[in-house]
Amino acid sequence: MDNLPLELLIQVISFTSLDAFKGTPPVVHPHLVIPLSHVCRRWRNATLTVSPFWCIVYNWYSRDLVLACLTRSRALPLRIRVDLATVDVHQWFIDLLPTAMPRARSLCIRQLSRCEDPSAMMSKILPALQSPAPCLEEFTIDINVRNPICLPILFSGTTPTLYLLSLRSVLWSPGNIFKGLTHLELSAGSRAQCQRLIDVLRSNPLLETLMLSGAFPSTVAAERRIKLPRLRKLDIRDSPWAVVHQFLADIELPPSCQLVYITGSVAPESNDHVLTSVLPADLTYLHPFDRPTKLILGAPYTMSLCGSNVESCSTFEIFSSWVLDQQTFFEQSIASLIAISRRGSLMLEDVRELWLGPLGGSHIPREARRQPARRDVGAAARCHAAARDARHSPRVPFYRHSWRAIAR
Repeated sequence: MDNLPLELLIQVISFTSLDAFKGTPPVVHPHLVIPLSHVCRRWRNATLTVSPFWCIVYNWYSRDLVLACLTRSRALPLRIRVDLATVDVHQWFIDLLPTAMPRARSLCIRQLSRCEDPSAMMSKILPALQSPAPCLEEFTIDINVRNPICLPILFSGTTPTLYLLSLRSVLWSPGNIFKGLTHLELSAGSRAQCQRLIDVLRSNPLLETLMLSGAFPSTVAAERRIKLPRLRKLDIRDSPWAVVHQFLADIELPPSCQLVYITGSVAPESNDHVLTSVLPADLTYLHPFDRPTKLILGAPYTMSLCGSNVESCSTFEIFSSWVLDQQTFFEQSIASLIAISRRGSLMLEDVRELWLGPLGGSHIPREARRQPARRDVGAAARCHAAARDARHSPRVPFYRHSWRAIAR
C-alpha cells in the first residue's frame, strides 16, 4: 500500500468510506475518512488534501468535525443533512446554517422514528434557512405530524438551480413558488397544502415527475390549461376523484405520460359495475386512455386497471381499495368492460390483449418502450389467464375469446 500512486490511494480511501443518504447516490462520508487518516502520515496527507472527502455536513457530527468539513471542503458544494431525533438540534449547528446555505447542493431534513416533537424542532430550523441558496439542487423535508407545519419564505426566494423538491406534512405559503423544478413530490398534507399548486405548476413547465399523496389539488379552475410537455409520470394517491378530475382538466398530459391514480374510496353499491365505478365518468382529459392496446385487470384483493399504448408509449394505472368477491370476479369484470364499451368512454376496439385474473401486482413497465408493430394487429382481443395465477385462484377460468365476441 505504501507504494501505491497517490491517485490510486485516493480511490482506495474513497471506496472504503462510501455511504448513502436516502434517495442519493453513495458519497464519501467524513466520519469514515477520519479513521483512515490515522493509518500513516501519507494516508493522512491524502485524506486532508482531497476536498470532496469533506463535503457532507451532518447535525450529529461533533462541532469540531463540522467546522473541519466546512474548512477542508474549501469552496465545493455541500450536502447538508439534518436528522430529527429525541434530542433537539444543537444551537451551534443552527447558527452555522446561514453561512453554509450559499454552498449547499442538497438539504435533507428528515424525522427519525424516535422523534416525538418534530414541529418544535422545525420551528427552530426554518428561521435559519433565509439565506439565498444559489447552488441548491435538492430540497427535502420528510416529517410526520398530525397538523402540517407552515412553510415560511425560504432562501429569500433565490434557488436558481433547484430541480428536486419533496415535502411531507408541510403547508405552502404564497412566497414559495420554486421555479425550474423537474421533480415535485407533496405528501401527507391537507387541502391547504396545494391551494397554490396550479401557480407552482405554471411556473415549472419542465416538470418530469409529479407525485401527490394525500395532497389535494386545488378545486379552483385555472384560467387557462397548464402545459407540461415533459411530464413523464403523474402519481396521485388518496385524493377523491371529484377533485382529481378538476385538477386533470386544468393540465395537459403529454401522450407519453404515465398516469397512476390510487383511490381509497368505499365499495360501490352495485358489484355488477365495480370497474365502471373505478373509472371516471369523463375520460376526455386522460390521454393515456386514448386507444389503449393492452389492458390488465385484477389484483389479489382489490380491483385494478392497467393499460399501455404502443404508438404513444403511454401507460396508466387505476386502483380501487375495496375487496372483490373472488367467486364472481370474472363475471363482474366482463360486465364492467361491456358497460364501458357501450357508453364509449374507453376505446376497447383497439385492445389487442386482455388479461383477466388475480395478479400479483402492477404490470406496467417502469418506462414506456416502443415495440415493433405486429402483423396481426386488429380489433380482436385475446383474453389470457396465466397458469401461474390460476393456481392461486382456481375459481377464475381460462378464457380465450375475441373482444367483439365477448361484447356480443
